[in-house]
This record gives sequence, C-alpha cells and structure tokens, in this order.
Amino acid sequence: VFWGVKNSYTNLIQNCFMQSPTLRACAQSFTDYVCGNGIELIDAKKWDGEINRYGETLEDLIAKMAQSYFLYGGWCVQVIYSKAYTVAEVYVVDFAKCRINETKSKVYYYPKGCSTYGKYEVYDRFDPANIDPANKTQMAWYNGTSTPTLYPSAPWTSAISDVLTEIETSKFSLATVSGGFLAKYVISIPDGGSLTEEQRKDIETSIKDKFTGADATSNFMLFFNGGISGDGNKLEVSKIEADNSAESFLAIRDTAKSNIYAACRTSPLIMGMGQGNTLSTNEFSDSYNIYNRTVVLPVQKKIERFFGKIFRVDNPLKINKFSIDFE
Repeated sequence: VFWGVKNSYTNLIQNCFMQSPTLRACAQSFTDYVCGNGIELIDAKKWDGEINRYGETLEDLIAKMAQSYFLYGGWCVQVIYSKAYTVAEVYVVDFAKCRINETKSKVYYYPKGCSTYGKYEVYDRFDPANIDPANKTQMAWYNGTSTPTLYPSAPWTSAISDVLTEIETSKFSLATVSGGFLAKYVISIPDGGSLTEEQRKDIETSIKDKFTGADATSNFMLFFNGGISGDGNKLEVSKIEADNSAESFLAIRDTAKSNIYAACRTSPLIMGMGQGNTLSTNEFSDSYNIYNRTVVLPVQKKIERFFGKIFRVDNPLKINKFSIDFE
C-alpha cells in the first residue's frame, strides 16, 4: 500500500528533518532522552554486547528506534533466525524504505528508497510461530498501539505546515542576505538609447564589481534613460525605501517555531536553551520531569515491551532514566 502521493510521504518527512533546525533539534533531543543513561539487561542478558554482524548493540538499536518513532511514529526491525529457529541477529531497518500490505502480513522493503515503480523485497511480518524454513528472516513492524490506519502518524505532524513555514522563511533570509538585502537603489543612466547592448552590460558589470563585488548579487537596478538625441543628460540615483517584510517573516518564523515545540510537547528549555542566555537548574529539572513522564517514558516502555516480544521473555531490559550533572 502506497504511503502518500506517489509513495513519497517519507521523502517529505526526511526533507523536513534535514532542513528545519527546530525539528532536527527536537528529534535529536528526543532520541537522547529516550536512550537515557544506558540500559540494564534483565531477562535478555544473552544480548549483552553485539547483536548483529555489524557490531551494533541494543543501545544502538534503541537510538535508531527512538529517532524513527519521532520522525514517522513507528519503526521496523528485521529479525534473522538461526538453524535452530532462535533469534540470531536483529537490525533496525530504515522505516522510510518500508511499506506494508492491507492485511498487515507482509512488509515491503525498498533498498533504494520508496517510489511508485521502485524494486522491493518482500518479507513476512514478525511471527515466531510461523517461520519460513526457506527464508529465516522476518520484519517486526510497529506503528503504534492505537493507530487505526496502516501507517503511523509522527508526534509532530500536526505542525508540518509550521515546519515547512520555517524552512521557507530560512530560504527568504538566505535570499535576502545573498541579494544584499534586496535592491536598494535605482540608477538612471543618461543617453541610454545611444548605447549598444554590449555597452550596457559593461556598465552594469563595472558598477556591480566596484560596489557589490564580483560574487555578490546586485542590490541595484539600472534604467537606461533617454534616447539617442541626448535628451537624458542627467545621472540620477534614487533610493528605494525598505519595507518591513523582513520583520514580518521573522515574526512568522517565531510563530512557526513555537507551534513546532508545542506539537513536540517540548520547549526551548527542555532543549537546554534558557531564555536570556540563562538556564536554571530547578526550572530544567521540573520541566524535564513532566516531559519525561508524559513523552519519554511511554516510548521507553513501548521499546522495552517490543524487545520482550522479539526475545520471547517477560522482562528483557530496562532503560535508565536520563539524568544530567550540572556541576
């Protein structure tokens, strides 16, 4: 089943993550908080150390699962079995490259990324009681405990318009700076009608090199005034009054950032950025305790229960709560 128009919804999510500084900061902080201060193995002591041939540990997998959950609202884990049908290796698969069928029995993996006509590999969904002897590997697909649809919804998707707004305002800022804060002057050149096209280009290049630099976008407009009879005999330089568009864009950007924080159920304080360049230990501790109880802890419990199903034990591990030493 396609996810989004032309099966490209996850491409949108990835672009948002790569281009929105606020969303990226929230994602990385969320991942750090979910990983906590390491893990304590209980019934899964067998998996203390490397869990696959690439040398990854359970903590590495948890970090990938946490980020996948933040970005997409779920994760996908590949389980490889031994000849004795026990768990031999476990990998976290890129959720952006995974799709599922309507009956939720098959997982489709696109090695080169999902597209309308991309090639994919088909895997059975995780079910240790029904392992295919010819293909001892399954995909454990998780899309939330109460999601009625095939595909999950990321925690921040209610603010996706704000994420796109922040990206566009950043582009506006870059364009403004690159353009010398847009055109500021209109230069009227006399007797423009008597100049050839090549002469006009030479004049424009000379002004640009002298006053803006060869690599800078011009912040002036040229107007070649007058005809060939010399009726435009006066050089004029007019200044264009600046409007408040930059301030308006900044206000829109700040509103977008606030909405992103709200959708992520966090704040700049939780990100370690106190207002006025100050960070109160007590304020951070109180804010984090609420954030941990309402956002982080539920995800940690989901991950712990998930590994219980994979390893077929009741209490596989415990993720230690994140703590920070301010001294």
